[in-house]
Amino acid sequence: MRTDRDTILDQVAYLIDELTAQLPHLERLPEDRFTLAPFGGQGSIRDRYADMLRLEREEHLPHMGAVLPTDTPEDDASTVAIVEAIVAHREALVQVLSSADEWDEARASYLHQLAIRDAERLRDVAEQFFEMRS
Repeated sequence: MRTDRDTILDQVAYLIDELTAQLPHLERLPEDRFTLAPFGGQGSIRDRYADMLRLEREEHLPHMGAVLPTDTPEDDASTVAIVEAIVAHREALVQVLSSADEWDEARASYLHQLAIRDAERLRDVAEQFFEMRS
């Protein structure tokens, strides 16, 4: 029987599946497609992915007591390298969460909000790709 913990863990892990599915498509696009910033002050797609990685590295993993992966891309890394790093960081987070004995309401709430923010960020990236279509 699935528990709320299993459901939330699946939601947190969904980012891994989604970004892994995106990688073959991202690899086919030239890097300059990711660095175009739309009107209205929004960042580029690369900026959005870089922000996701920053959140994984500076907030999500430390908040859950996870060890940061040692392979983090440089600031000038390709978008694909950034997405691969997000996947590696989220895998580290899921591993820590899967083996955690402690699972209180505060942790569940934090992770639920994390999953909601993931969905919002993925939607924003998808909308930006749609707006940029040639």
